[in-house]
Amino acid sequence: MENMESNTPPQTQPIPPDQTPSSASKLLNYILTQYSTRPPGSVNESLTIAQLRGEFQKVCDTVEEEQYKYPSYLTPFKWYFVSIYFIGLMVSGIFTPLGMMIIALLGVLIYWVIYDIQFNFIDRILPGTSTLNLFSMINCTDLEHTATEKTLLFVGHINDMRKDSGVLYHLTAKIMHFAVYFFALVVFVGYIVGLFTNNYIVLPAVSIASTVVLFFVMTLYFTGKKNRVSGLATAVCLTQLAQQVKESSVSLLDSTNVGFLVTTNYNERHSGIRAFIRAHSKDERLKPEKTLVVCLDELDDSETLTCYKREGFIKYSTNLYNLIKDAAESEGISIGNVANYIHQPFSFAEEFGWKYQGVVPITAKCRSVKRKAREAKEKEAKDDVGVICIHDDQIKCINDTTKLLWRLARVIDNSAEGSKIPVKTIPLPKPSIEQPTNFVGDSPIVL
Repeated sequence: MENMESNTPPQTQPIPPDQTPSSASKLLNYILTQYSTRPPGSVNESLTIAQLRGEFQKVCDTVEEEQYKYPSYLTPFKWYFVSIYFIGLMVSGIFTPLGMMIIALLGVLIYWVIYDIQFNFIDRILPGTSTLNLFSMINCTDLEHTATEKTLLFVGHINDMRKDSGVLYHLTAKIMHFAVYFFALVVFVGYIVGLFTNNYIVLPAVSIASTVVLFFVMTLYFTGKKNRVSGLATAVCLTQLAQQVKESSVSLLDSTNVGFLVTTNYNERHSGIRAFIRAHSKDERLKPEKTLVVCLDELDDSETLTCYKREGFIKYSTNLYNLIKDAAESEGISIGNVANYIHQPFSFAEEFGWKYQGVVPITAKCRSVKRKAREAKEKEAKDDVGVICIHDDQIKCINDTTKLLWRLARVIDNSAEGSKIPVKTIPLPKPSIEQPTNFVGDSPIVL
């Protein structure tokens, strides 16, 4: 915390205690207001963390700040590294077959270690930036628990998300990922065959193909605009859910521990989840066989709530999805279930999927049509590309997700070892984020 607070811009002052937001809506508005007062490109994680920590401390039994280090330069420089790799293949294929094979094998090894396997030791041996995870729990006042207790872990983040990079962006990333490995394999086989036949005709072909792929990779440099609401919305949703769980008038979660994890790394939320799993590998509160994990990937459109049933080689829990679907139906909320084969990178639920079986990511990406309509209204509100606006549908998305997760918590708490129960008979209070006074229809709030 000390390192991060030292980076706080001098013009940004902490909110006085008597003005602390009393609702999640005000919390979201306040955090985004601080964004708008910062110089472009500056980051003030400490202010956001302090506000979220204060909200969780009001209702949770334990609130832990878990520091970890991550190499912040790895992900932003990924496309540059890949470009150098393809340039190396392109140039070496013209001059030296042996050099091309060395570049191919060395490049694919580095790519595999850093960006695919992402070994834990990389975060430890490389210089990096200090940040932290915010981990809170209800119904869990000590670390010693019986094996019969269940834990329901809700996970959010405060990442700035892409507004809409489109299918072309993700398809290009997929092609690039495949080409890194495929070209290395072709170069290796082509070189071995060339040693015996003295014919390296395959290698120039790879060189030409690398030129084509390099052209597409260069399009990935343009990351587009950031959506500062959809990532923060996941954390705000968890603060509201925690408040509802704690203030429930019924006897709630008598045999279930409820946890809330917010990874606060703006640049790479996957590394925050890996650090959390590493730190809690022997935590009795988070046994893989007794823990269900719901990850909020993005909350931006109330009409596109979706669960991923799989991402790559990771297959998520069908039983947990069925419980989520039943909870959504009881609340009149529509939720889909799709497989994610194209979008890269995968949601951070992938990190949990390697260890925990009961994992489901929930996302609500904004549709292109709605996004364009929002941008038009934002432009009318203020002719400034850096303006930050909150739309009423974004607030509705937070409210709907909170109601859904609240219902899910009751379902899991009342279920016998995860079996389904009739969720429509469960009484449910209906607190929600209060709409700010300057909401008019779908008009954005300019901060």
